[in-house]
Amino acid sequence: MRKQTLILWSLLGLLAWAQGSFYDQAMDLYLKGQHAPALELFEKARQQKDLAEYSIWIGWCQLRLGQLEASQLAFDRVLAQIPGQPEALTGLGYLRLRREELDAAEQAFTAALAGQPNNKDALTGLALASFRRNQLAPARSYAEKVLQLDPKNATILDLMEKLAEVEQPEAAYPPRVALVRPSKLQMPFRAGTKYFEQAPDWKPFFVQGMNLGPALPGRFPSQFPQSRALYLDWLHQMSEMGCNVVRVYTVLPPGFYQAFWEYHQQPGHRPLWLVHGVWAEEPPANNYQDPEYDREFCQEIENVTDLLHGQLDLDARPGHAWGSYTADVSPWVMAILLGREWEPYTVEGFNRLYPGYRYQGTYVSSGADSSPMEGWMARLCDRTIDYEMRRYHAQRPISFTNWPTLDPLHHSSEASKAEVSGILAQRGEYNPVRSREYDNDVEGITSNHLVAENSFGAGLYASYHAYPYYPDFMVNQPEYRRASSSYAGYLQELKAYYRDKPLLIAEYGVPSSRGNCHLQPQGFHHGGHSEVEQGQMDAQLTQEIWDTGCAGAIVFAWIDEWFKKNWLVIDREIPLERNRLWLNYLDAEQNYGMLAARPGAVPGITLQGKEQQWKSQPLIPNFWVESDEGFVYLRWDLDKPLEDCEIGINTIWPQIGEHRLPGLDEKLELGLEFVLTFHQQQAELKIARNYRPYLEVAGPPSLGSALVPNPQMLPRDGWQGDFVPIEVESNRARVGRDGHNYHAQRQTWGKLLRGSLQQGADDYDTRADWQYTPAKKRLEVRLPWGLLGVTDPSSRRVLCEPWEAASIDTVTTEGFRFVLWQAGEKASRSTPNYLWPTWEKPNFHMERKPSFEEMRKEFEKLGGRPQ
Repeated sequence: MRKQTLILWSLLGLLAWAQGSFYDQAMDLYLKGQHAPALELFEKARQQKDLAEYSIWIGWCQLRLGQLEASQLAFDRVLAQIPGQPEALTGLGYLRLRREELDAAEQAFTAALAGQPNNKDALTGLALASFRRNQLAPARSYAEKVLQLDPKNATILDLMEKLAEVEQPEAAYPPRVALVRPSKLQMPFRAGTKYFEQAPDWKPFFVQGMNLGPALPGRFPSQFPQSRALYLDWLHQMSEMGCNVVRVYTVLPPGFYQAFWEYHQQPGHRPLWLVHGVWAEEPPANNYQDPEYDREFCQEIENVTDLLHGQLDLDARPGHAWGSYTADVSPWVMAILLGREWEPYTVEGFNRLYPGYRYQGTYVSSGADSSPMEGWMARLCDRTIDYEMRRYHAQRPISFTNWPTLDPLHHSSEASKAEVSGILAQRGEYNPVRSREYDNDVEGITSNHLVAENSFGAGLYASYHAYPYYPDFMVNQPEYRRASSSYAGYLQELKAYYRDKPLLIAEYGVPSSRGNCHLQPQGFHHGGHSEVEQGQMDAQLTQEIWDTGCAGAIVFAWIDEWFKKNWLVIDREIPLERNRLWLNYLDAEQNYGMLAARPGAVPGITLQGKEQQWKSQPLIPNFWVESDEGFVYLRWDLDKPLEDCEIGINTIWPQIGEHRLPGLDEKLELGLEFVLTFHQQQAELKIARNYRPYLEVAGPPSLGSALVPNPQMLPRDGWQGDFVPIEVESNRARVGRDGHNYHAQRQTWGKLLRGSLQQGADDYDTRADWQYTPAKKRLEVRLPWGLLGVTDPSSRRVLCEPWEAASIDTVTTEGFRFVLWQAGEKASRSTPNYLWPTWEKPNFHMERKPSFEEMRKEFEKLGGRPQ
C-alpha cells in the first residue's frame, strides 16, 4: 500500500511538473513575442487542467495572432467562469479596439479597472480608445496615469508624442482677411490642348515640380511637422533646385500654408505654384457612393478649398492636420488633383454595383462612353468646382489621380490572373504559386471620358503616377522596348491617347536604396542606385517626359520617408507599425528623396579607416562593433594584409545555427546564421541554408521555378558550414495574353560593394558596404539591418519561425556574437555578446543627396519652357 501511495504521489508530482513546465515555457515564449508556439503550449497546459489563467493567455495569444473569433471565445469562457475577471475584460477590450468597436472597448476597460484600479493595460486601452474618439483630454489623463505606473511604457510614450503633435499647431498667421467674393472670375491657369497656360496672356507653362510628403523619421505618415520655419526652408531649397511647382497630397498643418504665403511676400522670389490634392481612403465594400464615405470625401473637398483661401478653422482630430488656416495662398494654386492611386478591384467592384451610372453636372459631366467610376469622378470634379465658384468665384484646372494600372491602354504582355490560368490550362499546366499582386491591365479610367462644360473655362487635364519599372508591361511590352527606352515608349503611347489634353506626370523617379526591388531593361531599376545615379536617372526621365510633349514632371520625392514599405521586404518588417523608427536600406520605397534622412544624429562612419569615427571600445582586441538606426558597422584591424578571411555572425541564440566556418575545419560552440567572406578583394554575406528568406518551389514547366517566402526560418544545427547566397526574386514569371513567357529574374543581395561614404572621394558610393585600408590593414564593413534578418532593430526583433507554415514570426535577440578567422590561422576567435540599445525615437540628420544637384541642372536646362 505504501508503495502504491508513493507511485501515486510521484505521478501527481510529474503531472504538476508537466503543467508547470508547459506554462513556464509558454510564458517565456510569449514574453519573447513567439505567440504561435506559446499558444500551443498554453493549450497543452489547459488540456491537463482547465484553469482560467490558461484560457486568459490563450486568448491573448490568439489576439496577438489576429485570431479574433477564437480570442473572443477564450475571454468569454473565462468571464462565464469568473464574472468581472480583470485580465479577461482587458483582453476583450483590446479585441473590441481592434474591431474599432470603441464604445464596447471602453466598457470592457472600465469594467476591468473596477476590479483592478491600477491595471496599466486597461488604462492604456482607455487612452488609445479616447484618442481614436478625438477625446484628447481624457486620452492624456489616462496616459499620464500609465506613466506613473510604468514610465517607460512604449505604447504610451508614442501616444504622448502623437498628442503633442495634435495639440501644437502654429499660431494663426497672417491675420485672416474678411471674405469678399470677387466680382471677376479668378483663374490663374487653364488647361490648354497640350500644356497648362498661365494668365493673363495664356502662355504655355511646363511643370517642373516636387512631391512633398513631409513625414520625418519616427513619425507616422499623418504626423506632419508643424514648423513654419522648416517648410519655408524647404520651399527655398525647392526653388533653388529649379522647381516651379510643389505638389501636396492632403491637408497639411497651418505652418505649411503660412510658409507658402510668406515665401511669396519675400522680395526676389521665384513663384512656386501649388498642385493640391484631396486625399481619399479605400471605400467600404468597393462602394464609392457609400453615404458616410461620400459625406467625408465631400467635406474634405470643402476643407481643402476653404484652407487655400485662408478661411478654415479645423478642430483637433487624430491622424489629420488641424488648426486655424488664415493664410490665403489661392493666388498661387495652379490645379486641384483628387484622390489616390485607386485599387483596380475597387473600380471593378464599383462598376458592378452601379451599372450604367452617368453624371450630368454644371461644370463637368461624364460622357457617353464613361464607366460608372468615371461618372463618380465627374461628380466629384463638378462638386469641387461648384463649391469654389459659389464661395470664391474662382476656377482652376482639375483632374483625378491615375496610374498605369488603370490607364486606358491595352497591353499584350500583361495577362490577368484569370487569363494566365486559362493559358496554362490549355498547356496542361497549373501554377501553384499564388501572387498577391493586382491585375494591372483589366480595368481603366480616363479623364477623356469626362466632359468640361462651357461654364468651366479652367478645363480638365490627365495626371499619372508613372514609374519606369512597374507594372511589368512597362518592362515587357515589345513596342516599348523599340523606343529609346521602355519608359519613353510608354509615354509616347499614353500621350498619343491624350493628344488634346495636358498630360501631367505627377510622380516619377528612381530610389537610391541598396535593395533593388524590380529590374528594368535600361537600368531604371526600382532601387539599387547610388545617389549620384539616382539624380542622373531622374534627370533622364525628366528629359523623356519633356521630349514626349507631356505637360509637366513632378519628381518623387522631397525627403526619404522611413514609414514607407515595399512588396519585396514588407513581410520582413515586423512589427510593421515600427518600420518608421529605422531605415531599411533594402526597402526602395524609403529612399526616393532629394534630401536624405540619414541614421544617427550626426554623420558617422565613412569606411575610410578613420580612427576618430569609432567611438566604442573593441569587443575583443582589434575588433569593434557599432550600430545606428540603419546599419551595423564592423571594424577588424588585421594582423596581416587582407587575403582570405571570414566573419561568422550569430543573431538569434548562441546554440542555434551552423557550427563551422566554410574555410576552417573547426567545430564551433557558437551557432552561426550568417558568414561574411572576403576572397581576392571580393566580399559576400551568405546565410545558413535553413535560414534563407526564400525557398525555391516548382512552378509550371513553361515558366520554371519560383522563389517564395520561407515560412520556417530556423537555422538547424549544422556541422558542414552550409551557407548559401541571399537570393531574391524581384521580377516574377509572367505569361502574356499572346502566350509569350516572361521568365522570373533574380538577384543576389549578399554581394558587397567596396567603396567609401565620403562625398568627393574617388571611391565614393552611397551603397558602399565595405572597404579595406592597406596602410592600416583595417577592414570596415557596413551592413543594413534587414540583410541580417533584423525586422526591427529598435526593439531587437529578428526573424525566426520554426512552428507553423502559415506565418512569419520573430523573436527578441539576445544580441550578436562574432567568430573571426584569417587564412593561415588554425583556430578562430569568438567575441562577447554585442547588445545595442533599443529606442522609441530615432536619431537622424538631413542632408542633400548628390541627386539634388543633378536635378537642379536638368530643371535649369528646361527652364519651365514647353517644347
